[in-house]
Amino acid sequence: MNLTELLLNADVKQVTKLPTENYEVSRLSKALGGAFVLELQAIPTKRMNEIQQRNMTVGEDGKQEVNLFDLQLATLADGIINEDFKNQEVLKKFGAGTKKDLFEKILLAGEITAIAGKINKLSGFEKEKNKKAVEEVKN
Repeated sequence: MNLTELLLNADVKQVTKLPTENYEVSRLSKALGGAFVLELQAIPTKRMNEIQQRNMTVGEDGKQEVNLFDLQLATLADGIINEDFKNQEVLKKFGAGTKKDLFEKILLAGEITAIAGKINKLSGFEKEKNKKAVEEVKN
């Protein structure tokens, strides 16, 4: 079967459905006395591009500079889909105005990096596969 046939026979909803995964932050589970499980979801292509562009600047030397911390927090804000983090009472309790502010307050730096990595992987960014693809193009 060729690509055209595969695409024409495809269940569009299944093909375009964004991948999801649960991720437990064990430190917070222990601290809170219950499972602290985040619902992660891939970020759509256009939105991911917007997040990346918003967190990149061009320096005076013409080189692109990335604000990695803000990029990771923005990735979490879009990629963590638990409704609990939109709850105004929760935000108020932790003195946070947004989900992004809340994540900065309750998560450690390494946790933010790990979770952003999981969301990136769900969104199709896999380091090993990307490295292999670059090497193949070079050769």
